[in-house]
Amino acid sequence: MKVLIVSPYRTVAPHFETELEIAQRHIDLGDKVEFLYCSGQLGSCEFNVEKDPKVCDECVLRRQHGIQQLTTRVSKDDRFFERARLSNCEGGNQEVANCLNAEDLKAIQVDNFDIGYSALSSAVSQTRNPDLVPAEHVEKIETLIESSYQVYRTLRARFQKNRPDIVYVFNGRFASMRAVLRACQAEGVDCRIHERGCTSQHYQIWENHLPHDIDYQRVRMQQHWERAEASRDREVKAAEWFKGRVQRVETNWISFVKGQEEGRLPDGWDSKRKNIAIFSTSEDEFVAIDDCWEGHLYPNQSDAIWEIANAFLEKDPNVMVTVRMHPNVANVDNARNLRMKSLSLPNLRIVAPETKVDSYHLMQQADTVVTFGSTIGIEAVFWNKPSVLLGPCFYRHLKGTYRPSHRNEVVDLLSQDLLPIENHEALIYAYWQSSHGIKYEHFQADDLFSGRFRGTAIYPKPTKTLMRQVSKKINSVRKRLPLKALRGTV
Repeated sequence: MKVLIVSPYRTVAPHFETELEIAQRHIDLGDKVEFLYCSGQLGSCEFNVEKDPKVCDECVLRRQHGIQQLTTRVSKDDRFFERARLSNCEGGNQEVANCLNAEDLKAIQVDNFDIGYSALSSAVSQTRNPDLVPAEHVEKIETLIESSYQVYRTLRARFQKNRPDIVYVFNGRFASMRAVLRACQAEGVDCRIHERGCTSQHYQIWENHLPHDIDYQRVRMQQHWERAEASRDREVKAAEWFKGRVQRVETNWISFVKGQEEGRLPDGWDSKRKNIAIFSTSEDEFVAIDDCWEGHLYPNQSDAIWEIANAFLEKDPNVMVTVRMHPNVANVDNARNLRMKSLSLPNLRIVAPETKVDSYHLMQQADTVVTFGSTIGIEAVFWNKPSVLLGPCFYRHLKGTYRPSHRNEVVDLLSQDLLPIENHEALIYAYWQSSHGIKYEHFQADDLFSGRFRGTAIYPKPTKTLMRQVSKKINSVRKRLPLKALRGTV
């Protein structure tokens, strides 16, 4: 079998190590493995936006160090990213400077490749600004577009001459990564996208779909649940996942509630009032994936919060709306977050993301929980709290949440004394989160962002120049120290 691992740039652990894991597994099966990568040819990448030569060097050295740990040498090619400009391709003549908004940028497409969407996704991740104006970031976006087009065009040409059986790539959402998926789809090549699994000791593979594909994920979650051997075991495991979240257990990602003060409620909390707790999400994470992640009821969370609170101010002043801003946006000062923090009404309380208010205690004390897709929405279902979902997410197809279909239904729904909905299907989501993935054989994670592949931590090897600089610095320090201080140090 011919296996191609496309690694436009080495990523942080464990993602590059996952590529090494995949390579080693195929080598062990006797497959032919080839790495395709960049040695500075790409105009831009998410991990080196400014094209810093030192970062490029570290990327190359880390990759070389990692590939050296494989038991059998693999084929490598660092010259495959041929220079290519989007303007040379039909459909790519739209000037980024003429894009008045994100919708204009999303419309830029080459063949089957949603290249404008992919560039927007990368740019939004870099700036943490979901309302990014393309005309204000022309150079950045044009470079992302050209870099992803390099990958797309080169891969399609390569597949026509030398067709692999399987192609692997990380994540698939970012510009150059999505180019790999779309090139594979255009040429009918099997593309497998890798990402984190249920714990730091697992990774997961998505076949010919983005990991962010809501409908595909729904099918996989249901199949995973149905394939579980013992119904009792899967329910116990799912329940343990929910309990672990409250206990701040970190399994495959950071616990954003870890620094919160257990049991703390917002100042002025009044249990005699009807309390609606709204939990926001970090909108920049999903704003530029595809149309299925577009908000269906409100243009953004701030507008929704203002409309809901203002309606209750007139309808029933006894209702208190408390907004728990997502801790992940604590240091993100984009326009949406600043606006949310500035919202002010007598019946509206904004809890800033950096405060120590306990999100889970707030959830338990509220009469109704409202989310736009935050995981706490399905957690509320498990803990038998009425949960209202106002946005797209991976659990939107599961029973358990109230899902108004029209904007004018929201306030009427929240005005009611809602009862919890049966929480069985919440277990399907939790069982997936607690058990999906493939256990590593060759990589051992030390924590969420480091580990060892075949016993070796994969770091950039220092160059001779760097070693000379370090040696010179050490000698300089030694000369300034008294002789007594040097005795017995070696």
